[in-house]
Amino acid sequence: SIILTLSLTSNAKDKKKVTLEESMEWLKEKVSTNGSFTGACTGEAKLEGTLSISSIEGCKITFESTLAKKMGGFNQVKIFTVDMKNIEPSKILLAEKTIENCTYDSKPSYINLTTTNGNDISVRLKDYAKNTQKTYDINSETIFFNNEDVAERSAKALKHIVKLCNDNEPF
Repeated sequence: SIILTLSLTSNAKDKKKVTLEESMEWLKEKVSTNGSFTGACTGEAKLEGTLSISSIEGCKITFESTLAKKMGGFNQVKIFTVDMKNIEPSKILLAEKTIENCTYDSKPSYINLTTTNGNDISVRLKDYAKNTQKTYDINSETIFFNNEDVAERSAKALKHIVKLCNDNEPF
């Protein structure tokens, strides 16, 4: 008699599922090392932008964006909180954006984040040049990176974060 032994192996290696916490930490690190740009505008000494993540609470990410369009120091700070549960994954898109009459040392890459319904992004804007401060809600906001590859990978990470934030199934 012949004994036949069948062994089944998976072609796909056991892929580790990346958790929400790991995804958020990866994004925070990429933003801290790549969330900036520099350039110059006509009639102005320099243009600088920085982006950081100031806090992560569950699925809520608070970004801080600064923009300087004049000589020295920043003149605008925008702090905005995004609940990733409310972001439409199909609308996490790489975007082209330029500031008129400006050139960049390295062209920034932008990611648009759009909410699923309504104005779910809370913004605080402080303009030091005008000495004004205002708070408002919007349905779309843009984050930026100094590296196109990192922007593309960050867009994928953001989509993964949205999925994890909206996945109520434990398994």
